[in-house]
Amino acid sequence: MKLFRLIAIFLSLVAPAFGEEASVAFFTKGNEALASGDFRSAVEAYQEQIKTTVPDAALLFNLGNAHYRLGEYGPAILAYEQALVLDPHAEDIRTNLRLARDRATAFEESTPSIWGTPLFWLSLEEWMIAGLIALTILAVVSVAHGIAGEKIPRSPLRFLFVTSLAMLLLAAAALAIRSDELDRGIVVKADAKVRLSPFPTAEVVATLPAGRSVEIEKEHEGYYRIANGWIAKTDAAPVYALSEKID
Repeated sequence: MKLFRLIAIFLSLVAPAFGEEASVAFFTKGNEALASGDFRSAVEAYQEQIKTTVPDAALLFNLGNAHYRLGEYGPAILAYEQALVLDPHAEDIRTNLRLARDRATAFEESTPSIWGTPLFWLSLEEWMIAGLIALTILAVVSVAHGIAGEKIPRSPLRFLFVTSLAMLLLAAAALAIRSDELDRGIVVKADAKVRLSPFPTAEVVATLPAGRSVEIEKEHEGYYRIANGWIAKTDAAPVYALSEKID
């Protein structure tokens, strides 16, 4: 199921490239407001832009900056995390995310083990693309060998086969081991209440600070199920729901 979700997310990100260029009026308006120090208007403009097109890393980065300047560290962290999904190698996004987590005292950065580091070289979407390319090359090599046989030198085919197979296995391992990232959410409100059941009158079993990462297990009538209870959808948002608006 997570593979299908990743494919759907990937298609939703690349689909706009095949359509008409979306209007950037709200993005421009947001940038002007951000530059002039009107951070609330900037947030509103960026959110309007998100309603009209699939957001890119620059839009989400600027949205995070506007929230950060307003002291809204939960939404800022969410926007930065979403921006990193689209541009995982951007140091400016990582730097601002670190600053926002410091301000929110939501310290969660971890370093993968040495053997696991290669699995984090690329984003999940990039690993999917790499896997698809490797699979395509394997198919082409197999067909070429079957049709041409001994007419094609074995060394180049063997090299392509081995390297493509290695890339495919590495991509599959990365997607499998990191699949939990698809369920990651961010608490966007301070002192968010975690309840025993998905009802506003249910017992509060914990409170979470803004910026805390949670694993969203499922959704039910305005609540997300997380590890230790239920949290209102207004208090948290999934990182991979890039079109979700946070008020």
